[in-house]
Amino acid sequence: MCVRDLQMALGDTAAPILAVLSSAVELPQAFGLRNEMCSLKKCTFFVLQQAFSLERQLAQLSTFWHGEHVPCGRFFLHSERLEALSDARTRAKGACSAVQDARAVAKNICSLPRHPSKSSPPLLTGLPTTLQAWRIAEAALAAAGTSEELEIEPLASAPAAAPTTSWHSRCAEILRAQSWPEHITTLVEMVVLCRGGDKALRIRDAVCDVESALVLTIERLELAASRLDAMPSVSQVASQQPDDDKQLVSAMRRRRHSNLVAGCLPVMRDTLLWLRSAAEASQSGATRFVAGDGRNTNAHSGGERGARMLGFQPALCVWPSTKLHGTALFAALHHVEQTYRPQMRETIACSGWPEAIVSRRGAEREHAADNKVCRECTRQFSTLWVHRGVCSECEATLREGGQCPYQPDRCSSGWFCVHSGRCFVCDSHGCAECRLERGGADTVAEVAARLDASPSRLSRIALDFDRTLANTKSGGAPVVGKHLIDEELLVLLWRYSGRCELVTRNGHTGAIRAFLNASGAPPEAELPIRTVRKGQSKADYVCAGEDGSVLFVDDSVAELAEARVAADSRVHRVLFVRALL
Repeated sequence: MCVRDLQMALGDTAAPILAVLSSAVELPQAFGLRNEMCSLKKCTFFVLQQAFSLERQLAQLSTFWHGEHVPCGRFFLHSERLEALSDARTRAKGACSAVQDARAVAKNICSLPRHPSKSSPPLLTGLPTTLQAWRIAEAALAAAGTSEELEIEPLASAPAAAPTTSWHSRCAEILRAQSWPEHITTLVEMVVLCRGGDKALRIRDAVCDVESALVLTIERLELAASRLDAMPSVSQVASQQPDDDKQLVSAMRRRRHSNLVAGCLPVMRDTLLWLRSAAEASQSGATRFVAGDGRNTNAHSGGERGARMLGFQPALCVWPSTKLHGTALFAALHHVEQTYRPQMRETIACSGWPEAIVSRRGAEREHAADNKVCRECTRQFSTLWVHRGVCSECEATLREGGQCPYQPDRCSSGWFCVHSGRCFVCDSHGCAECRLERGGADTVAEVAARLDASPSRLSRIALDFDRTLANTKSGGAPVVGKHLIDEELLVLLWRYSGRCELVTRNGHTGAIRAFLNASGAPPEAELPIRTVRKGQSKADYVCAGEDGSVLFVDDSVAELAEARVAADSRVHRVLFVRALL
């Protein structure tokens, strides 16, 4: 818009001005970073939902076995099961706090006021002390008996109307240093301001400030972790049978803070990684983050409603696929939940609910302020036992009946795993027995290798293009230098050269071929492009032929669960999601 306005106002004389804005001011890079941050904001929202859900599930389990203790001299300590659940729940809480920080930072950066005279959000001006992770670190250091003071000058000390940050100030200095007439300089400044360029430059400055705050916070968390790890544990203190109970209480307090830090630290490291990845992308003109609830499907299914109905997965990626610190953390927490959930169900079936929980579950209130109402049984439940409008009992009943408990009207039976009772979409689930697994390029490579080593051998790999092989939006023509190809999938194309094909609804075949050639993909003879017409099923290509196994990779569960595809025992499917969890 800045380019258009200046060209319309100045005609041919706009070229040198645009050159200054592009090369010296680096305005295109600032706009690129703004777009990256908008996508990152959406990514963190999805991660936050998943993290909260996991914390709630662990809270249910730890509450169920809350009274399970074992004697240790004159003390009673948590049983091994309750200890594992309590630790996991507290770590999940720390992780949630860190994800909330990532979400809040990204949202506040994107919400900077359009005019520089207006003050920035308090969360940004008070960094790093406004971060939950910072408060967790300070509380942990206090629990460890450390009271080291750091000299921190919040950004709020800088006048709002006199920006001191580098990119914004540099723009004003560069424009005023040009030998342009005063009215031309004023025009350029007004265009940059009105078209969001001024805000984009301040976003770039804010990203730099947040990066510094994150580095400081991570250092503080690491210090707290090292101090707490060096101190006696609960079991060590209890084994010594101290006369003063305060020593055991202090050890238990340290354990809680240690778990909070252990959950918070990996996610904060990932947040720093995401922020730096976004900044690097803006400098190179590439796209590292793509995010959204679903992709635009106007070409074949009726726009936004069609996207929801087809079940397109959120595009959430750090490009290329990056080994995140939080991946191992969340995998471990999921493992704890999946280990003890069946034990809880078995205990309920044999012995019923503990009396302490029965007295609260389903207790009706005249005003259900702290309760929720289940849409299935219309009973009131405390917030711990109801999620997304359905209580835990009705959720279990729906799952046993082969239905998604969260969106039964939207999620079809083909989207539901009968082996584990989980929805491939709502529960972020994958199942090898169902021949429908979920993950990124590493999952695709693992499934391909497994199929190729099987007796039936791997005959073909059918890959979707948009938001699978490339980070293009649905139906959009790929642009060399802007869009990227997934490097891990590119290796896969060469590894199985001659057995791969693209099956896509994107009609820009020529642009796709040019993009593939520029990205170093196999030639057309070894990587054909199959274009699926409107109203046509991808099964026409995926299920063609009779020999060997077929690996079908797509980011739409509806495409993967289509009747002919799901019924063909030769077809193994991967729901492609570069998820952050």
